Formats: sequence, C-alpha cells, structure tokens
Amino acid sequence: VPYRLSMYKSGLRLFADFPLWGIGLGNLVGTFHAYKDSLVVGVVDHVHGDWLELFLQVGAFGAAAWNFFGYKFVVFSPKSIL
Repeated sequence: VPYRLSMYKSGLRLFADFPLWGIGLGNLVGTFHAYKDSLVVGVVDHVHGDWLELFLQVGAFGAAAWNFFGYKFVVFSPKSIL
C-alpha cells in the first residue's frame, strides 16, 4: 500500500507542474521517471491509477472535455445502446 500511495503522490507532483494541458497522450512513460518518489524503485512507467493517468496526460481541460462528451453520450444516446 505505501508503494502505490507513493506512486500517486509522485503523479500529483507531476500534475502540479502541468495542471491545465497535461503532458500529452503517451508521454507519461518518458516523464514519470523525473517525478518518482524515492520509495518507487525499479522500472515504473505509470501511476497505477487510470483516472490520475488521464488527468496527467490531458490536464484539467482535457479531462473536463472527456467528462463533458462522455456525459453527452450517455444522456443523449438512444436507449437501445444502454
């Protein structure tokens, strides 16, 4: 548990540096190493949290757009899809 929480903490430090636009899709592998906590050892290229990784890669604006369009899809999709 402390290992995973340390990865989350490292991810939040990364998010603090790129809060609005994120680091870009697919760039987490190359960027996360610079923000790893000392407790995180070995080859770790993601933070083991899908929502945190989404926010890290697309930022707050991208995550807001993702949620907006997801909401629109669910609300306005034909009932046969649901």
